[in-house]
Amino acid sequence: GTMTYPVLEALDAVDRVAGRCDSSSMDPVLCSEIINLPSLGPKPYELLVEKLSDYPRIDVIITQYSSSYDEVEEVATNAGKDCIRLDADTTEGALHGYLLMGFVTDTSERASEIAQFYDSTISDIQSKLAGISESDRVKTLTNYSYFLCGKNYYLTLNTVNGGGVNLTTFESNTQSIRDNQESLLNYSDVKVQFCY
Repeated sequence: GTMTYPVLEALDAVDRVAGRCDSSSMDPVLCSEIINLPSLGPKPYELLVEKLSDYPRIDVIITQYSSSYDEVEEVATNAGKDCIRLDADTTEGALHGYLLMGFVTDTSERASEIAQFYDSTISDIQSKLAGISESDRVKTLTNYSYFLCGKNYYLTLNTVNGGGVNLTTFESNTQSIRDNQESLLNYSDVKVQFCY
């Protein structure tokens, strides 16, 4: 999945990767090395078994945890390969992913450096937020494509953890605004809108 590529790049582990699945959302800057690897599937969640057979030395398939990638795990398992599913939607999940991939790719030292950076950055943010009342914090909305993110959606939680005060009132993950973009006018207090 596209989320796994920056992890492997940050770990300097691309030389241990045989290939990738194509994705139109792959960032050419964050994935500058991965993007040049051979394609093993036409979409991030579609691994082709016939392509996989070209690489008999592959030990493990790495993908994302969401149900969109269930088929990748099924193809990997049927081909006799282990499959690791990463969850970077939360800080804890991201840290676990870096440490796990550091172990798998023999880059544990680099993974520990990244984990220490995460810990120190989060501590710094929390100490700065402790001195700012909620009423003085920036009011935010979080969007994913044409979807407004609800209060408990992971992208919203990331924004809140960064100090924003989320103004959406619904609990569900997302609500489409493609055909009703005027609904954003209901949030007149918003100072910053995060779009993913």
